[in-house]
Amino acid sequence: MTILMKVSEIIRDVLDEELDITMGTSASDAEDWDSLANIQIIDAIEKEFDINLSIKDIDVLNKAGNVGATIDLIRYRMTS
Repeated sequence: MTILMKVSEIIRDVLDEELDITMGTSASDAEDWDSLANIQIIDAIEKEFDINLSIKDIDVLNKAGNVGATIDLIRYRMTS
């Protein structure tokens, strides 16, 4: 399973919504993707990929605001 597939599954599970997730998907694409859901998604990503995201990492994700940036950061954290 690819990172995009895993992240997509996490997002769908947290939001309890069937979304077509792409690299460009952002929180604005889902009605229920609010700040609490974002925290739950980040927590689930950390657990799934066995990584720890710093406050700086989370700030970068919030500014980039899309799944592609999240996947890039996961890849980076998995190799560092």
